[in-house]
Amino acid sequence: MSRLLITGGCGFIGSNFVQLCLESEDVAFVANVDKIVDISNSRYCHADIANYKHYAVDLNNQAALLKILQDEKITDVAHFAAMSHVDDSFKDPGAYVDSNVKGTLSLLSAMQQYGKVTRFLHVSTDEIYGDNREGRDHMPDSPTHPQNPYSASKAGGEALARAFSESFGLPLLIVRANNNYGQYQYPDKVMGRFICQLLENEPITIHGSGAVKRSFIHVSDCCRAIYTVLKKGEIGQIYNIGSADEIKIIDLAHKLKEMIGGTSEIKHVKDRVKNDLGYRVDASKLLDLGWTKQVSFEDGLQQTIDWFRENKDLKCWTNKRLKFLVYGGKGWIGEMVVNYLKKHGHILIVSEKRLENSAEIEQEISDVMPSHVISLAGRTSGYVDGKYIATIDYLEKPGKWRENVRDNLFAPVHLALLCQKLYIHFTYLGTGCIYLYDEVHAPEKSSPGFTETDPPNFDGSAYSYVKGFTDTLLNDQKGVLNCRIRMPIDNKDHPRNFVTKITSYKKICSIPNSMTVLPEFIPIIVDMCARRIDGTFNLTNPGRISHNEILEMYKCHVNPQFEWENFTDEEMMKILLAPRSNNFLETEKLQKMYPEVRTVHQSVVEVMKNYNKSQ
Repeated sequence: MSRLLITGGCGFIGSNFVQLCLESEDVAFVANVDKIVDISNSRYCHADIANYKHYAVDLNNQAALLKILQDEKITDVAHFAAMSHVDDSFKDPGAYVDSNVKGTLSLLSAMQQYGKVTRFLHVSTDEIYGDNREGRDHMPDSPTHPQNPYSASKAGGEALARAFSESFGLPLLIVRANNNYGQYQYPDKVMGRFICQLLENEPITIHGSGAVKRSFIHVSDCCRAIYTVLKKGEIGQIYNIGSADEIKIIDLAHKLKEMIGGTSEIKHVKDRVKNDLGYRVDASKLLDLGWTKQVSFEDGLQQTIDWFRENKDLKCWTNKRLKFLVYGGKGWIGEMVVNYLKKHGHILIVSEKRLENSAEIEQEISDVMPSHVISLAGRTSGYVDGKYIATIDYLEKPGKWRENVRDNLFAPVHLALLCQKLYIHFTYLGTGCIYLYDEVHAPEKSSPGFTETDPPNFDGSAYSYVKGFTDTLLNDQKGVLNCRIRMPIDNKDHPRNFVTKITSYKKICSIPNSMTVLPEFIPIIVDMCARRIDGTFNLTNPGRISHNEILEMYKCHVNPQFEWENFTDEEMMKILLAPRSNNFLETEKLQKMYPEVRTVHQSVVEVMKNYNKSQ
């Protein structure tokens, strides 16, 4: 019995293949390596199934792949994982090279180092052949002529696999399949897209005239074919997986409309940069192994339509169970993030390690193999001579520069670099307190705010000075999400809550600022993690609000007897050890992604209406 490693087992074809293998008496164990992306489906994402384990590992993490091969005593490997959307490949060819070429090379290198794989099946694509311009079916030994970045990247990965077979004796099998369709296909491909558009009575969008042809095979037939090749195929051979179900895309749209009904109209949109005419293949070698097609095109289409009808909410792509390793999970905001992750069923490890212990941190990440790392740790307060200082004035005390640089610069940057090295998505809770109003960015509402690309301009406090360097180093790093928050607000009293702080003072200096209402942003941060979004984001509610406006809301909704006084900035500086950052952050980048985010006034009012009600 085989112990099988499947890459991309949370994808469309991969997840159907996982199901087939788990039902097989010839497979003793399945290890599923899938890092989880937007289009991954949830049914085998950290599922609690006997003889099965999911590893949310990027294929480029060669060390992790080798460890999985060794720990799980893998005998066979089926390699499905790939970026596969042709349209997206025109926009970012480099990402397809990273995934489909470099990722495949990493897997091949890990298998070579492991040395105990008896059968390696590489799942390629019919698109590497290019067009059927001569009217003949492509044979397994036909020349390859990829004509888009996706197919070129698949051809590159396949070429590396063949090179490892020739050079190192890798026991290689290759399959090249026609277009798959069926259950659990993300609706960005033509079949799922057409069906979803028809079910919602939306226009059916067709690239160009729709005269190009595609050959379709139901995913269950394809998975049985792959399994047949894995078990019976001759090492070193290529097998086409194809069907005679070839149809023009325009005819497919009409056929589905006839089956589903509704009011959808066909809408022709701009054609692809390069849209191949068709990919008919000869599957006679596969038939010789005893495989036969079982699902007719008519039955397959109806099954697929029924499946999408029953899964219109698309929850199988949104309810993903991810694996988070959290640093700083016992702090104020850390506990909120941890509780949210627990509530939504994610696998969670809250680290007990100190971030300055580099070797221990690297070992922990290698052992845990998380899909995501979040750092909520930092230094803003502490004890001096037995007295607790709850503000960043702590960092102005003599001898605190080392702590400041260690915890607010070295630790997050080192963690980010380590995650990049291991191809793990990293989220850092940074700060927007690195700016100060100036002649261009003034407190008035008509004045522009600071964007994600503006360099820090405030070095008035030791905290902001160091954080400014951290922000600069993490800005736009690949695989790193840098979340800038400011003056965080919650609906429960806490010494770190901005509302708690300003209601504890007898006098305040009222200046309009950007602020972050945490109950609204914790879900957004986790969603951005899950979607593997990277880059720097100003995570503040749109607009600016003054201290006085917040206290007026507090008096209106929480404590009608509350009173306060104002004092000037000069008076305030007499009781502070360092100036404070006051600024307005632009949120256009955030709002394009999350247009539902409420303005700071709307959100703070909601906080005050529910203040301390759950305590």
